[in-house]
Amino acid sequence: KVKDEKKDKCRIVVLTISIENTTEEVADYTPSFIFVSEELNAFNGAIPIGSGSRHCTLLPHETKEMKLRAYIGASQLDQNNLDKLDSSTITLVYSFYPYRRKLVFSR
Repeated sequence: KVKDEKKDKCRIVVLTISIENTTEEVADYTPSFIFVSEELNAFNGAIPIGSGSRHCTLLPHETKEMKLRAYIGASQLDQNNLDKLDSSTITLVYSFYPYRRKLVFSR
């Protein structure tokens, strides 16, 4: 959905995660992640793709797969480094305080 004049100046990164409810209760979850490439100093929010809702409900012991997308454009990363995203280590940060907690995606 990126306009033709912008498609060479940005990237849409898609990440797939698996979420499991390990409790005996119904879990209502609203994912909140920040996409980060520390080596390229790039970051932006990562939001769920599809269904029109950012909210996820999981029954006890249910597992769901969720796809997230992060838009990386000129305000997030220098255009000369866009092609380096494919080979960089990507993290999804879900907590900054009191400890930084993250999921690491590497190739």
